[in-house]
Amino acid sequence: MAWTENIFLLLTLSTGLPFVIVSLITMQFPPKTINHLYGYRTKASMKNQERWNFAQKYSSKQLLFCGLFLTLVGLISTIITIEEPTSIYSGIILIVLTLVILFYNTETQLKKRFK
Repeated sequence: MAWTENIFLLLTLSTGLPFVIVSLITMQFPPKTINHLYGYRTKASMKNQERWNFAQKYSSKQLLFCGLFLTLVGLISTIITIEEPTSIYSGIILIVLTLVILFYNTETQLKKRFK
């Protein structure tokens, strides 16, 4: 199977690599002030500047981990053959799960650190 026919690989790489790029950009250039356009923006992260700063650093690291994980799993899929309907659904589920984990971990850490 050619890599262009591996839907799972295309899904995970087309999501994982941008996650890595965005996380590196936000690590290098985090949003300095609370805003509604750029950065990790939730009700909990936008309560005050200290929470905002913490959320930006923490979520950037989580996003980097998610991106690397998706990329690695996608590359592993070049070894394992997954049929098309299964590969589409499993790719989408994996992407959604990584995002849920990112938000869950960040919100949990915000609650722990800022009671």
